[in-house]
Amino acid sequence: MTVALCGHWEHEGRCRWPHNTSVEISSGQPARLRIVFASSAADEPIVRRLISGALDRGRLGTEPGAGWTVMTQGQSGVRPEETALANRLIGA
Repeated sequence: MTVALCGHWEHEGRCRWPHNTSVEISSGQPARLRIVFASSAADEPIVRRLISGALDRGRLGTEPGAGWTVMTQGQSGVRPEETALANRLIGA
């Protein structure tokens, strides 16, 4: 996600759209990604398109085995347990 949102994971300064990506892996189950991001209301559709596009590409780099298939995508609000994270992302 950092590449999609910032251009590269090693960049100077603060992210334009601060974000946190978590991955949940359970044995025998598909991995689940959750991306929490901060943006202005005007930028939200742009950020969502960038995230969706990065997921749909199904690759990070050219390494063998570095690909994936997206089974479903969706969006939701910040969960109660993510409130502190969200506040950090917005700089509160």
